Amino acid sequence: MTDTYKKQLQKAGVNLDKALNRFMGNEAMYDKFLFSFTQEKSFGKLEESLNNKDIKESFILAHTMKGIVANLEIQSLLDLLSPMTEQLRNENMEGIAEQWELLKSRYNEVCNLIKDNH
Repeated sequence: MTDTYKKQLQKAGVNLDKALNRFMGNEAMYDKFLFSFTQEKSFGKLEESLNNKDIKESFILAHTMKGIVANLEIQSLLDLLSPMTEQLRNENMEGIAEQWELLKSRYNEVCNLIKDNH
């Protein structure tokens, strides 16, 4: 991972120090998992379940995504997914569409950054 890429990740909301600590300092392994994140299907399935107003499925998928981004220390996504997950757990869809749009924007920013560096 180049210094420029690391700075870009941090600017996009990745807690890189914490992430690399979790991956025992292995930048190559962490980078491999980051790239795998861009291929993960839960995000698209979450969008579909939200569009279908399937609250239970949306909760499960948001919870899955929350776990993935927490393990990768993508704080900018975790900050949105945590409250969204709890709201869906309580079967409350109020404001979810707006939260989703912000999440989608940040998700695309992070994924594009990762893809651009591979």
